[in-house]
Parts: sequence; C-alpha cells; structure tokens
Amino acid sequence: MTVGFFTDGDRFLANSSIVTAARGITATGGTETTSGGYKIHSFTSTGNTTFTVSQTGSTGYNTLEVLCVGAGGGAGGNDGPNGAGGGSGALMVANVTASVSTYYASVGGAGGGGTGCCCGGCNGGAGANFGAAGGGAGGSCCSGGGGGSGGLSGLFQSAVNLAGALVVAGGGAGGGGSNEGPANDNPACGGNVQGIGNTGSLDGQAGFGYGGGDGGGYGAGGGGWFGGNGQNGGNTSGGGSNVASGVTVVYSANGTNGSQSGTAVAPSYAWTGWPGGGYGNGAGAGSQSAGSNGIVVIRYLIPA
Repeated sequence: MTVGFFTDGDRFLANSSIVTAARGITATGGTETTSGGYKIHSFTSTGNTTFTVSQTGSTGYNTLEVLCVGAGGGAGGNDGPNGAGGGSGALMVANVTASVSTYYASVGGAGGGGTGCCCGGCNGGAGANFGAAGGGAGGSCCSGGGGGSGGLSGLFQSAVNLAGALVVAGGGAGGGGSNEGPANDNPACGGNVQGIGNTGSLDGQAGFGYGGGDGGGYGAGGGGWFGGNGQNGGNTSGGGSNVASGVTVVYSANGTNGSQSGTAVAPSYAWTGWPGGGYGNGAGAGSQSAGSNGIVVIRYLIPA
C-alpha cells in the first residue's frame, strides 16, 4: 500500500520507486514571453544579439524551435515608369538540439529604396547583416538608382559567419531603377546573388543616346549573402535559405518575388510566438521606399 511520497530536489519517491521530473531549457536573451506552453524569445533589433542557454532540457524538452525571416529589399527609383518592387525575405523554421552555449540571433536590416531622376548614384543602401547596396543610376540625367537588398536573419553558434550558421533566412533582392528613355521603359532587373556586401550587378551606363528620352542608365538592385536573385522583366526575387547539417527543417519558403504593382510582398506562416505581418516585407513598386526588417524567434516547450 502507498503511504505517501516526499520530494528530494527534482525526484519524487514513492513505494521505493524514483521518478525523475521533466527538466526544461533555461535560457536568456531577447524579449521573453510565454504562450501556449512555450517559452519564447523574440529578436527584432537589427544586428547580432546573444542568446545564452545555461541549462539543457531532459528528453522531449531539449529542442530549440527557431523561426527566421530575412529582411525585405528596397524598391528601385522611379524615372517616368516605376522602379521595380523589392523581394521579400525568406522564411525558415527549423529545430536545433540545445547545448549549453552562447548563440547569436542575427536580424537582417531592410534594404534602402533607390531615388529617381538622378545623375549618377542615388542607389538604395545595403541592409544590415550582409545585405548589398543597389547599383547606381546612370551618369546622364535622369534615371533611377537600384534598391538595396535586405540582410539575412539567422541563428549562429560561436560566430556570425558561414561556419557558424545553424539556420539562415536570406534577404530579398532590391528592385531595379527605371529609365524613361525609348526602349528602356522597363525597370532593370534586380542584382544577382552576390558575395558578402557586394553592390548590385550593374551600375547604369550613361549616354544611351536615344532621341526624345533622357538617355540615362539605370541601376540594378543589390543582392546579398543568401540573398535573392534578380529576374528578367524588372522583378526581383525573394531570399533563399540554408540550414546546417543536423538541423531539422520544419518549414521553408523562399521570399516572394517583387511586385510590379504598388503592393508590398510579405512572408506568411502560422506559428505561435511570431507576431506575423510587418517583418521581411519587400517594398512595393513605385514606392522608392525601404523594405522591412527581419526577425528571429526562438521557442521551446515548458514542462507541465
């Protein structure tokens, strides 16, 4: 017959049997909340913020569920026709086995918008975390500069570099600027995927010399590390994604191609702890505005 039990640390003793209670992860970093049985850490400030695990969890409670959204690309500058819209950031959800360690939650910054009717330059700035500046407008007035690409968002271990990358969601490419010269009414395509920090794949070439038009060149949008590709016809692509060996992918979606309308493009996914809209958006065509910053959210189960 059972006559009762007493506790000893996290052990429960009854009838000479020892039952070990479930142990959860202990971690700090970001904005900390709880919802739906999860502890949630949200990171929205661009750049790198530490996420420190001081205690791992027991079986069934030692998984970090990580959601990353890359930053959106900026729109290209207008010159008569609208500059192209920026691509949205990629969205990646993956599971990482926790270890006692200091991780880095890295949040991408938005690509800047290009400026229209310029005489050289006027390209959008690079988004923080390995985004790239857009290509410059042509030197012959006036044409549009390319939008900058958004930066990547991700979870890194030990260092924010390729070797330390666990989960990465790339930023969207910037939109190409436009040029109103005859036969040049389509916006330039966005920049191709570039190395870290490279500008758009082309700067505008001055002096096309078409009668009746301004003859200015136009700048391509920037691409970034794990960033999006440019597409023909003015579109720019959304970001791509990557995970390290041993990391389990739960959901992965490349960013949406930039819109040729004024509508911004945005990633979407239902996930407890992610606040949803407003992160990773690519700027709409014609807006000449920046995209939206990315976000990183880490959650893990709390033992009942």
